[in-house]
Amino acid sequence: MFLLDAPSDSPCKSDSGTTDTTTSPPAGCYELECYGTARPQTHEDNQYTRYALSERPKPDSQLWFDNGNVVIAAGHTYFRVHADVLLRNANMFLAVHHLQVPHSAQTATVLVSDSAHDLKHLLHIFYDGFDYLERTDGPTKFGHHAAAARLAQKYDALAVLDRVTVCLRAAFFPATFDLWAQHEQARAERHTMCPEDALEAVNLFRALGWNDMLPAALYICASQLAPGTLLRGHPRADGTLEGLSTDDAARCVALQRTLVGESAAMAAALYALRPGKTCRNDRWFASNTCKATLVAESASRVQDTGALSGDPLGGHLRGRIAEWEDKGSVCAECARALREREDVLRREFWSKLPALCV
Repeated sequence: MFLLDAPSDSPCKSDSGTTDTTTSPPAGCYELECYGTARPQTHEDNQYTRYALSERPKPDSQLWFDNGNVVIAAGHTYFRVHADVLLRNANMFLAVHHLQVPHSAQTATVLVSDSAHDLKHLLHIFYDGFDYLERTDGPTKFGHHAAAARLAQKYDALAVLDRVTVCLRAAFFPATFDLWAQHEQARAERHTMCPEDALEAVNLFRALGWNDMLPAALYICASQLAPGTLLRGHPRADGTLEGLSTDDAARCVALQRTLVGESAAMAAALYALRPGKTCRNDRWFASNTCKATLVAESASRVQDTGALSGDPLGGHLRGRIAEWEDKGSVCAECARALREREDVLRREFWSKLPALCV
């Protein structure tokens, strides 16, 4: 069984329920084996080829436990943790690094290629639960979910991988239109994800085979990012430059052109709607106000830069409808009909999106 929540008697917790930490690494533990594997520390270490890191690593202030028996060096950061916690949560961690569970009074040391940012997040999940960030910092950001997914897949932390998959599908890159629309405001506020994060998402989903989330990620790349960003890439949370493959960059550039045409077509279809029997203006003095507004918009749509923005799932058309209603250019009944039509148009485009991203 994999543990996502630290039990009350976990070695990482003190009697008060807080994490027991220290900032003092054992003397000399910054020297690691040059081939990256690990073994228990002994007094005969001088028989092994070793090297000193260019900058002495520092112990992490939150994930350094006095009674830990595995020291992990990631970049210039040390973590001292417990082998049994690693085994319960990621049973491949020890195997990947050729580690054996240390005997009592022994400490194994391992140098990993993972970034300190990614590894720290995964270890926090093991000790403090999947939602630990939400208890202190609010909603978990995409960069942390991506870090958890990368390392959970690498180390076979299946419970973590399942949870992060659910979170990414539900709130960040959904496979259904309703979920996409539900989280539109969150995407606009950019508290948990910025458009540039979609570059990392595309590469992550390719690597993990999460093809159902690829259309949403590619759409964000094509509709929100400039061509220069698509080609140059963008640093992710741990500072690593994340760039698209040549094929995906070309795919997004081509998709940008397609989205402009789709946006224009949706605007034309919306403006072609004509007032029905429920139009309130049809029964009063301004009988043709709604019709005149739509006719004028249809005639001038080539000048509507928002309609040509290449973001057919965006809020431009809904914004125009609200503006017309506020000014009295269309009645409430026609505004309602226009919103319903705009929703249908976005749903129709969403159904085409996977085929456009091939």
